[in-house]
Amino acid sequence: MLQKKYHIDREFNIILQLSGEMDQQMTLIDHLLCDEKLLEFMEADFSKPYPLSTKTGRKSTPVEVILRMLALKHLHCLSYERTIKKASRNFLSR
Repeated sequence: MLQKKYHIDREFNIILQLSGEMDQQMTLIDHLLCDEKLLEFMEADFSKPYPLSTKTGRKSTPVEVILRMLALKHLHCLSYERTIKKASRNFLSR
């Protein structure tokens, strides 16, 4: 089932906000990627091949995560494999 976002509980979200500052460029990109309309457009595109994917099936990686990973990949000119390693390393270092 296609998901738009992960649901993060309030306490965990506070910890994420305290974990460190992003540079100015990443803050701007983060702000742009939080746009609900953009996520809705992406979700609509992802669901075109399988219209029922928004209602049935196992949960997918959220559209928001896919979009952020693609932004990271292109911003740093990384391969898919290196993008995953970089994101994992940054997440685990928090």
